[in-house]
Amino acid sequence: MRIVTASLTATLLLISLQARGDDDKDGPIRLEFGGADEWSLQDHQHQRGPGVGLEIESFKDFEIEIGTAPLRGGHTTEWNTDVIIKKEYPLSPNLEFEAGLGPEWNHTIGSHIRNSAGAAVEAELIYWTSANHHLGWYVEPEYGYDFGKEHEQSLGIGVGLTVSLF
Repeated sequence: MRIVTASLTATLLLISLQARGDDDKDGPIRLEFGGADEWSLQDHQHQRGPGVGLEIESFKDFEIEIGTAPLRGGHTTEWNTDVIIKKEYPLSPNLEFEAGLGPEWNHTIGSHIRNSAGAAVEAELIYWTSANHHLGWYVEPEYGYDFGKEHEQSLGIGVGLTVSLF
């Protein structure tokens, strides 16, 4: 069922992209969806799950990304939600690098429920399938630091598809 839903969503997004004019380049709002993995540097636990994000161009070469991922590992689920302010660096007509940082909120559900705030630093590499920047693939490594009582540090990576909506 998940595969069917994901396939239908991807098909609808691709059809909507074909309806756009090829003159437009990289709209001010982009949707990212894919998968995310995270490794704790303290207890070496591994978690993974789907990830979704919304990138909004705030002003020239800067954007705000709001993303969330329910990461599952062992007997816990951790919802990581972050707001990252990123600077864009075009490397070529089809390749873009973005670096950013921002606050992160973690909601962990397991033997007990825990909420904590933290900070995240990330780098993102986007390969656009064409020069008009309507559809691309991204790889997004991230370092997170939790301000909670355990001061957990983690390394993560997100991989997926990015689509310009407007």
